[in-house]
Amino acid sequence: MTVRDAVVVLVHGFLGEPHDWEPMRGALAAAGMSDVMAVDLLDCVRRQGCADALARAAHLDPEALAGAHGAAALPVGGREHADAAMQVRVPSDTPFEATSQGDGLDALACALESHIDDAASAATRDGRPIVLCGYSLGGRVCLALAGRAQAAAGRARAGGARELAAFIVIGADPGIDELRERSLRAGRDHAHATHLLSDPDGFIAAWYAQPLFASLRASPEFDRVVARRRAGLVRRSSREMWAQILDACSPGRCAPRWGVAAQCGHRLAFVHGALDDKFSAIARRIHACAPDVPTISIPGAGHAAHVEQPTACADAVASIIAASVPHRS
Repeated sequence: MTVRDAVVVLVHGFLGEPHDWEPMRGALAAAGMSDVMAVDLLDCVRRQGCADALARAAHLDPEALAGAHGAAALPVGGREHADAAMQVRVPSDTPFEATSQGDGLDALACALESHIDDAASAATRDGRPIVLCGYSLGGRVCLALAGRAQAAAGRARAGGARELAAFIVIGADPGIDELRERSLRAGRDHAHATHLLSDPDGFIAAWYAQPLFASLRASPEFDRVVARRRAGLVRRSSREMWAQILDACSPGRCAPRWGVAAQCGHRLAFVHGALDDKFSAIARRIHACAPDVPTISIPGAGHAAHVEQPTACADAVASIIAASVPHRS
């Protein structure tokens, strides 16, 4: 069994879709990895019957889901307004839970795990290793699934041969430790989710005006990415599900998963763009608390490394898989 036998499952980020991975899929194929599947998170939730669990984990007003137009306004403008974008004012007395009774990431991880069991059944029978690679929200879902896998280690699985050989996260935040910061983040994401429901076009403009996406805005792919995002929010059901995901999967509502890195060791790898200051700092913290976890910086890329530098990102993923997947004859 060699690295070419690995099944690579790609998981997109917030508002994303499988097409986001096309340039990187081509680069992986050129490296000899032909069995690569890009999943659709919304489709996973719908097909695996996890929509109710996701809705329970969210805290959205039923009137907002019904189409009310009372969302908090977000500043939208040119690059001079980028630093102020997405800075929503939340009343100090607004009660936001640091975690919800149902963790939204767990709901998505459950949907993804069931989807993999269905889609990769042939690989399961052949004993081929499965590698998960997720970007941003997708990476956080992979971390949640890695935690579930660690918790289930040593327990018999029904049907049981499927092996998750490695987890690769690209620009994913393991979570927020400090309680007040988590509460504030939950409040901001709640306001963003309400804005997405009432004004999807304005939300997209404000979302991608964040400093986090500065290098993506300079990329020739940026206009195509935004066009796909607008098209993806045309359906009301998709808008509602993305709003629920944004609220339920807020780092302010979900338990931090820094411990997963130490538990997984070399089975986990962290990839980030060299121009992404926030996630470069996260990579340093991961290395400090879990030195066995490889961290790879992609030159010339910001937060969306797989879009901005797909070939370099694919090379990093291929090298991680080569080091992680056991070689069996």
